[in-house]
Amino acid sequence: MRILPLLLACLIAAPALAGDAVAEAYNAEKTRIADAYKQAVAECKEQRGPQHKQCKKTADRARQDSLKMASRERDAALKCRNSCGLVTEVKQQERDGDSTGVGVVGGGVAGAVIGRQMAGNDASSSTKNVATAIGAVGGALLGKKIEEKARRHKVWQVSFRLYNGEVAHAEFNEDPGMQPGDKVAVKDGKLMKR
Repeated sequence: MRILPLLLACLIAAPALAGDAVAEAYNAEKTRIADAYKQAVAECKEQRGPQHKQCKKTADRARQDSLKMASRERDAALKCRNSCGLVTEVKQQERDGDSTGVGVVGGGVAGAVIGRQMAGNDASSSTKNVATAIGAVGGALLGKKIEEKARRHKVWQVSFRLYNGEVAHAEFNEDPGMQPGDKVAVKDGKLMKR
């Protein structure tokens, strides 16, 4: 029976609400529901006897449920248009960690020692000082990079469109469990599923 998947798709699919077009999106959703209902009724006409009545009853119920859901979605969008919306994209990325200074200091000291040793015992004191300075700078830069790589971590970037049309982004250090199409709300400066 192809009627149920078609009507259930209407029931499950949330209208795409954006900007000041909440009413337009609601009307488009009502039109889509009406079209699906017409197709379902046409398929019901192919049925005979009790199957025809049950098919029509199922189509009517699915249409009513879809219209109620579309109305609830419209009302919710109107109430929280500046703080509610839909997820448009979720990306996972790796980021270098922040340097605490330990890598810089440790690398600088190690680099200075190595630089002084590379100058050799026969070098003049000014040559040893230059080699020590170069080693310290190189070691500090290398130590900073090593520390940042050691503190590497994953972040999740969530892009979402508010019902007022604004596009915004949020970043999480743990998987927020959000996917494109999820309904979200911004509460106390934090993005959460609703």
